[in-house]
Parts: sequence; C-alpha cells; structure tokens
Amino acid sequence: MKQKIKAAVIQAAPVFLDLKKSVKKAVGYIDEAGKEGVELLAFPESFLPGFPWWLDLGDPTVYGMPFFKKFYENALELPSPELKEIGEAARRNHMYVCMSATVRDMGSLYLAQLWFDDRGNLIGQHRKIKPTNAERTVWAEGDGSTMKVLDTPLGRCGGLLCWENLMPAAQLVMAAQNEQIHVASWPAGSTREQHMYHRDTFIRTCQQYAVVTGTFVLAASQPYTEDQLEAMCGTDTYKREFIPVGGGLSAIYDPMGRRLTDELDEKAEGILYADLHLPDVIESKYYFDPAGHYSKGSVIQVIFHTENQAGVIIDGRQVLQNLSYEELSGTTE
Repeated sequence: MKQKIKAAVIQAAPVFLDLKKSVKKAVGYIDEAGKEGVELLAFPESFLPGFPWWLDLGDPTVYGMPFFKKFYENALELPSPELKEIGEAARRNHMYVCMSATVRDMGSLYLAQLWFDDRGNLIGQHRKIKPTNAERTVWAEGDGSTMKVLDTPLGRCGGLLCWENLMPAAQLVMAAQNEQIHVASWPAGSTREQHMYHRDTFIRTCQQYAVVTGTFVLAASQPYTEDQLEAMCGTDTYKREFIPVGGGLSAIYDPMGRRLTDELDEKAEGILYADLHLPDVIESKYYFDPAGHYSKGSVIQVIFHTENQAGVIIDGRQVLQNLSYEELSGTTE
C-alpha cells in the first residue's frame, strides 16, 4: 500500500448531448489535473454525453423522445476513437481516471464508470445495476459481472453510481472485496428543500459510505446549468423552476466521513484536490469491517452473483471489456 496519493474530483457539466465536445472538455480537465500531479481523477455521472434531466420534466415517451434520440446518437461506444482520446489523456498525464459515461451496447444504453490506468488502458467497466426510477426508461440494468474492485498500485479502487451508493447490500459487496478508494459518481443534487434528491442527502450518503466501508470516497457531481435548462425548458415556467440551476456537490471524504477538500459554489465548475493518507484505511478497518470481522454470517448473509446475467449470450460474450491502449479505438497499432 502506498502511504499517500494525490486525488481529485471534477465538478463540471459536459457539453450537453454532444459527445465529441464533452470528450474535449474532459481531456482539458485531465491535462489540468496532470499539471498538479494528480494520480487519480474522478468524473461526474454520465459526463459523456450528459445526464437525462428531461426525465423529471415530462413524459419520457413524448416530451423526452427527441432528447433520447440525441442521447442515443451521442452515447459512447467501446471501442471508439472518443474512448481512445480519454485513454491517451490518462497515459499522457500518467494518471488513473474514472470516467462516467452513457455507453451504447448493441441496441441499449447503460450508465457506466470506465476505469483507465496510467498507461491509457481500459482496465474496468462498471454498469449501474438498478437505474433509479424514471432512469429505467433510458438505461438498461447492469449485473454483478462488472461490480468489481480493481487492484492497482494506488490501492484497491472501486466505484458505484448515484443511488447505488445508498444500497446496503452494494456497500457490503464492495467492502467484501477490500475496497480502499471509492468513486461515487453523481448528477446534481437538487437545491429544493422538499426534493428527495436534495444535495444534503447526497453528501450524507457519501459520508455514510465512507464510514461504513472504511474507504476514501471521491464524490464527483455535475451542476445543472443554464445551458441545459435552455435546451430542455424553453419558456415553460414550471419546467424552468422544477430543477434549479446549481446543485454541485463534489468533494473527497476520508474513512471517518470528514471532508478533505474545499467546497465549490454549487453553480461553479472546477477541480477539487486532496492527499489521501492510505494507512487511514487500515485504522478504519481495524475498528469496523462490515463484510469481515464485524460480520455475522450465521445470522445475515449477502449472496453476490458475479456471472453475466444477460438475457442473450452469444458465443460466451462478456459485458466487461478490458482493452489495451492500442485497442481502444478499435484498431491495433
């Protein structure tokens, strides 16, 4: 285990529903973080090519269909030239990167976290196992075959998307794999007090995850912006007021749930940095390991299925694709 690593989280919105421009913006942030010596960088949920905010604004099959079509057309494919651009930026900056994207696989879309190592290789992909509420109209479900903790020189790294971080069983599964550094990818937290997705709930969820699992939590979120509001709401007063601009909540927490980073304004974009003192994980696990010495299998057991649960499997095709840097664009150099 390394004694200390420099980590960072992004708080920024993509170029809404534009994959190529969003990749360019992401690469700019990777290069900026690289100048600061960052070893691990985390991006917000569905940074490529944006979060489907229209799901909260109208009927997804009527109002939302024009947005979904553009969403589908701008989803990331594996492999692709856009994927290689991210890998090249990670390689150029000698950095591990956790990028969240909407991935197009055959006819369906999946919400994913894509992990790149410091040589630009795609070393892991996690797909959200249960899209939340109306999200099920745009994203298909993942399964346990992609819910893996990666053993890296930085430590044992894993991640979950949005409300997956709140699922007790998911927390236990990640803890059982001895996760040490966790990326929690989020959209924006609502600033409306009465909204169940209030940003304070997101923050408490990240702190709770850190304490329960004994991990450093890199929480990355994207604020809801004026550009996105204009793209979806027009002059409709109700829609314009339903999701207030802002809601950024990016931060890094230690295994005691303490914030290690400064706090950006909820409407601002930028990078937040922190040094992670990895031995803090050991101390936390000494006191509490919910899937290890503090578990009681004779009373409570969680059964985790790691098999591919796809309805149709052709020639043993696996959901998870680990690709070398040379393979990321679909052509081997």
